[in-house]
Amino acid sequence: MFAASFAHADMASPLIEKSINNNSVFQNHLQKVSAASDIANSNSTINFICKRKPKPNIYKKLEKADMKKLEKSFGMPVAEIDKMLQSPARSPIPFLPSLNVIKGGFDSPEGKELFENFVNNPNSEDLAIMLATSGKSSFDTKAKQRIADSMFAYGIIHMMYGNQGGNIKLGEKFVKDAAKKNQYAARYIEGTFWYYGYKRNPNLTNAATWMRPSYEYAYKQKDDFSSIVSNTFYEIVFH
Repeated sequence: MFAASFAHADMASPLIEKSINNNSVFQNHLQKVSAASDIANSNSTINFICKRKPKPNIYKKLEKADMKKLEKSFGMPVAEIDKMLQSPARSPIPFLPSLNVIKGGFDSPEGKELFENFVNNPNSEDLAIMLATSGKSSFDTKAKQRIADSMFAYGIIHMMYGNQGGNIKLGEKFVKDAAKKNQYAARYIEGTFWYYGYKRNPNLTNAATWMRPSYEYAYKQKDDFSSIVSNTFYEIVFH
């Protein structure tokens, strides 16, 4: 199962998406995702108290916001983007964890902090920083992690705000590109796409191939996101 190559994972021709909502395994997984999201979002007073102030030093290692580039990417002015971000993120893709849970899916401290800052205070400037950083290139290992984290963050936000004006197709591309760069959460998301047959035929081998690196990392973590990754991977290999 695990010997499948990335090339093989891309070769499966996508057909009509199956009705994942009627899949019992999917429903079981959805309950786990929902439970983790509920825990992460419960007790708003505690969440408010625990919010950390942005750490200015992380932005020194990230690219500057390019608002014109952000407007072009979204196809709307910044004012409309900020208005969109005032609404709760409600993705039409049911098996995606909440933004609060996804906070555990980053490799670099800068990528994690930037995403947490956005989740605590959704704003177009942090979003523009993600987009700008995702477009950079580097041979430095830590810089590569920041780039991949920003790529995933920007993509998943498009997907999570898919009902409010986000571009789901663009988001999927960013997440896929981040997964190819071995980004922790992106490989998990790409694996779930193959597992549940999201816009493609379901394929357990491809699902396990994409998700295994995420599982190997999640196994060492203790948070809601790592629990979801581990549980989903077990579902795949023991299917």
